[in-house]
Amino acid sequence: MKLFSLDGHIGINDLKCIFRDLGHTLDVWSISGHSHLLGWEKKHPKFINALTWRSLDENLAFSFAKQYAHHLAKYDAFVCFYPASFSMIYDFFDKPIIVLSPIRSDVPFASNPEKSSKFYSFMETRINNGKIIPVANNKVDQEYNSILTNTRWDLIPSLCDYTNANYIGTKNDFIYPYQNRFTIPKISRLKNTSGFSGMSWDEIYSFKGIVHMPYHNTIMSCFEQYSAGVPLFFPDQDFLSNLRKSNPNKILNEMSWQQIESHKPIQRKQFTDKGLLDLANWTHKGCLDYWIPKCDWYDQEWFPDINLFSSFRHLEEMINKNKFTIQTGLSERKNRIMNLWHQKLKKIS
Repeated sequence: MKLFSLDGHIGINDLKCIFRDLGHTLDVWSISGHSHLLGWEKKHPKFINALTWRSLDENLAFSFAKQYAHHLAKYDAFVCFYPASFSMIYDFFDKPIIVLSPIRSDVPFASNPEKSSKFYSFMETRINNGKIIPVANNKVDQEYNSILTNTRWDLIPSLCDYTNANYIGTKNDFIYPYQNRFTIPKISRLKNTSGFSGMSWDEIYSFKGIVHMPYHNTIMSCFEQYSAGVPLFFPDQDFLSNLRKSNPNKILNEMSWQQIESHKPIQRKQFTDKGLLDLANWTHKGCLDYWIPKCDWYDQEWFPDINLFSSFRHLEEMINKNKFTIQTGLSERKNRIMNLWHQKLKKIS
């Protein structure tokens, strides 16, 4: 089966690799500014590209579909990773659309409640008639999108083993790569950096472990590190919740597009009806109380063996006494993910 995606996030490489290993082809027109990191050519198609996609509407979607109709007609199905709203393009073709939503599906409509509501109604209709196949790679997006579309979304975690590198752990040091986002105390054997400074995956995976202070409930690099077997350290639920409440602009500060883009907080009826605070209600102190336990690193089914610390003193003890866990069962986890995608593609081929 041949699939196509116009996409703005290089994380779609995970699907490209999974589909390839399952015997399918996913052609990606990447408009991401990070395309070069994968050796991809950054595309500049007419109508929808890196400069225009945030102005997406039905007219723009139709113009793109019409412009590239001959090219798109040769594909058996389409894929939307980021953003989900590109599904509007493929609605003009009588073919399945897989939507894998990794980081909320509001963009680029987060600032316009009317357009956002219209888009979710569009997805609800297309899901119910079988045209859109809805998938989320994390529990937050699974529930978030299910609520807003009044439909059931399936969960298939990202694999991200395309790095072709595995945990080595030969260095004596651990690494914390978020010092530019959130400063933490100095801890012996913990190297505080702002990013990985051009390190290769082999270099990154040679650290004894990686400490995370999350800006989001799901992080593509964490999928990479987890699949490589790198010991990962995260704040436990209580510590993370307290950190968020005292540092809302630095901790889990990318949980909603309303916060990312500094839009007015909103509380949509779909969440109110379920007695939940909307993720878009980002200035509310308790906004994330319900959602934090659904972060990837607390998911015992798909992410067991994560090392959780209750304070920075606890983290220091774990590091300096080598009290940490290494992932097990990674081959079985990969097989489960591959099989879930195999079954999903089998239904539309």
